[in-house]
Amino acid sequence: MSWVVKAWKPELLQAAEREARRLHRAAGREARDAAAYLLVLEELGAQLREDVRRQRRTQEPRPLPVPEKRPVPTPEPPPEQGEVRVTQSRPARASLRDSPLTELFRATG
Repeated sequence: MSWVVKAWKPELLQAAEREARRLHRAAGREARDAAAYLLVLEELGAQLREDVRRQRRTQEPRPLPVPEKRPVPTPEPPPEQGEVRVTQSRPARASLRDSPLTELFRATG
């Protein structure tokens, strides 16, 4: 079954056109506001960049710190046959139970 339009209702069309115009004007205002805000942010960024450059130019360059020298560890001789050596154990694995994040993952219900 199909619909046949026998008459247009002008008041409904006028209301729809008014609503479309209103939405179009609101969208235009939002676009203008966003563009103005973006321009202000770009100007602020340029100004801050120039302030940082000016501040860096006025400061004396500091020398890099000399790294601390550590002695080179001497390698241990390989174990003899049948000799058992105690090695450093690996640190324990992290678990969620001991983590401060436990509260985030606590089951709710």
